[in-house]
Amino acid sequence: MTTMNGKDKMTKTMNVKEEMKEEAYDYYKRYAYQKGFSVRKGATKKSEKDGNVIGRRLFCAKEGFR
Repeated sequence: MTTMNGKDKMTKTMNVKEEMKEEAYDYYKRYAYQKGFSVRKGATKKSEKDGNVIGRRLFCAKEGFR
């Protein structure tokens, strides 16, 4: 039986989070396409505690300024 050390668990968790972010963005892009608009990624929100990204805004591509 193999067990993961702390570093391996952290790497796996980070990989899963990255995959989830991309899946969410892809889902939103597909939805937008079906409704007739495109999307762009906006600013990110970072944790004050450790600086990790904890959120990202997605916008209609024609909203506001870049």
